[in-house]
Amino acid sequence: MPNKQQNKRILFFSNLFPLPWEPTRGQFNLQQTAHMEENADISYLIPVPIFTWLKQVVLGRKYYDKKNYCLFPFFYIPGVARSLHPLFMLLSIIVSVKPLFWFAKHKYVLASWAYPEGVTAAMLKQIFSFQLTIDCLGSDVNVHSLCPKRKKQLSFAFNRATTVATKSKALAIKVLEISPQANVQTIYNGVNFEKFNIAKKPDTNKYNLLFIGNLIKTKGVFELLIAAKKLANEKVDFELSIIGSGPEESHLASYIVENDLSASVKLIGGVPHEQLDQWFARSHALILPSYREGVPNVIMEALATGTAVVATKVGGIPEVITHKVNGILLNDYQSDSIYKGIKQVMAEIWVSESILKSVENYTWENTSKQFLQTFS
Repeated sequence: MPNKQQNKRILFFSNLFPLPWEPTRGQFNLQQTAHMEENADISYLIPVPIFTWLKQVVLGRKYYDKKNYCLFPFFYIPGVARSLHPLFMLLSIIVSVKPLFWFAKHKYVLASWAYPEGVTAAMLKQIFSFQLTIDCLGSDVNVHSLCPKRKKQLSFAFNRATTVATKSKALAIKVLEISPQANVQTIYNGVNFEKFNIAKKPDTNKYNLLFIGNLIKTKGVFELLIAAKKLANEKVDFELSIIGSGPEESHLASYIVENDLSASVKLIGGVPHEQLDQWFARSHALILPSYREGVPNVIMEALATGTAVVATKVGGIPEVITHKVNGILLNDYQSDSIYKGIKQVMAEIWVSESILKSVENYTWENTSKQFLQTFS
């Protein structure tokens, strides 16, 4: 086993990490840090919204029984005074005491999610002088930078971070627009190629489509259903499986029933990450018509299994999807574009080995190595 870089101790700080009551959350961070642990000692500091904390941790007695894990309550009111969230996070850390002690004793901090974690960590860096890497994922920058106050806070954080890591070159450009002096490095997510590998696609006339993601409007799920309705009206033999959960789940279920799509569209619900390879194996194409994205890990995993992807040309997606090589790029997320993209992916002949080759260098080993190198 390799030496742990002279026992380099890193504090990982993020709300995007599996929780005892939500094990599918932040799986990409779990995989990334698992590989980092081969060469460093990592402690995990995970903020939990106060009402969830009371329900799950205090009343439900659900927590991690590990010394290097710390769940702490994040005191804030959802949707209220969002520009004050970094301050509320800071106060939560101080009140909880243990998180503050952990920041004080670590020389290296990795904050995965720019707002509020990255901003709060930058505040604490002013006091404790640790090296700080802020890992930007996409909407944490693209959405919050639309608010002038939050954009100013992001600029403050990026200027003070040792390194600002981004999941795509497109996001790196956005960070530099906010903070031209920031030390920005693009580090793509990896893929577990032992788990996600090529499997023979179903030999059937029915074309199996797959969506994986949060069931929220900005994932383009309603536009996808409208496109599915057009396919059904044309008597196209297809089945669309929608994996995920979220606030729009009941509305999607109603739309499916009201538009007689129950035979063609299935709401699967949440699926454990370790079972997703089985869904890729039975699917011919992944459809992801998001309004905005970084580089979704589900796209990388789909490509690793030789599954073609139909996705909107947003964020870092064009950096990994080449039109008609490993998928179809949509110019927008409108239902007509999605419908045409699905028809196009169905008409093409795809070679799984060629699709896999397009992502073969995106390994978690490379990703973890690059993150460790941000700390001198």
